[in-house]
Amino acid sequence: MREVVIPYKPRAVQRQIHAQLDIHRFSVVVAHRRMGKTVLCINQLNKEASLNSLRNPRYGYVAPFYSQAKEIAWDYLKFYTRNYPGRKVNESELSVVLPNGARIKLYGADNPDSLRGGYFDNVILDEYADMKPSVWNEVVRPMLSDRNGKAIFIGTPKGLNQFHEIYQLGLDDENWYADMFPVDKTGILSPEELESARATMTEAKFRQEYYCDFTASSDDVYIPLSLVEPALGKRYQRHIYEDAPKILGVDPARFGDDSTEIYIRQGLQSMHVATIKQHDTVQVANRTARFINELRPAQTFIDEVGLGAGVVDRLTHLGFEVMGVNSGRTATKEAVYRNKRAEM
Repeated sequence: MREVVIPYKPRAVQRQIHAQLDIHRFSVVVAHRRMGKTVLCINQLNKEASLNSLRNPRYGYVAPFYSQAKEIAWDYLKFYTRNYPGRKVNESELSVVLPNGARIKLYGADNPDSLRGGYFDNVILDEYADMKPSVWNEVVRPMLSDRNGKAIFIGTPKGLNQFHEIYQLGLDDENWYADMFPVDKTGILSPEELESARATMTEAKFRQEYYCDFTASSDDVYIPLSLVEPALGKRYQRHIYEDAPKILGVDPARFGDDSTEIYIRQGLQSMHVATIKQHDTVQVANRTARFINELRPAQTFIDEVGLGAGVVDRLTHLGFEVMGVNSGRTATKEAVYRNKRAEM
């Protein structure tokens, strides 16, 4: 195939990101509004697809909604692939096939079944904060296994949800690329434009959209993320906590997207024990009983609100001494605290 010039001149920050996307299998990019995320994504797929020598390369761009993918990315995809001779554009499928047989197709996370059954050499999950975690965990991730496909998560923060979790995962894994690009780091928008935006937005929304603040939209955040993140990376030496009593904590869930989480704390050290999905209360109680026998905690606390009450009852009938926790109950020190949640 003859040389094809893609009509794209990336900004300096986009070139910086492209360089990392080229060499990492998994990437997470947190970026402010109007940074050019969608254009960056389409052209990353465009370049990789055109250079792929494998048979039938497959590339995907996933937006939270199919209509959103069509509205935002479809014109970009057609524009930036227009110089390929003989490229095939399918308006009904929102796909472009390049001369080497590589296909780039747009999808919506609101219809995850449309993604199933195939494979990806690379896939973009744009505005991942607005998608259900199951789209990645249960649908997209298995589609990368056939050909060691790549994945790029990109978007603007929207609270402490799955996008924040995947960003933290990227920061903690040296094999991932994870970076954040607030407006003061890119220099793309003028001070005048920022002042104009600030004048018509709430301060929380302005910090979220332009300064990539994951906690800006949460009115009940008492500890800022800037203090939480360094604490997440702290590790205690064993001799500091090994003589402290072990405390087991269980937060039960039943079916659906939620999961039961079990942790054990010893002194200042908190350690993950298990994540349990798709189990009823009896099964959760039986798994918890096994961990009690294995770990021998001094006390086991179980959130008994809702489904947790059944777990507490089951373990009590089995002869285990556990303590149910109901955050809505009256505080021990009623004169000081409004309820048990405030006291804890």
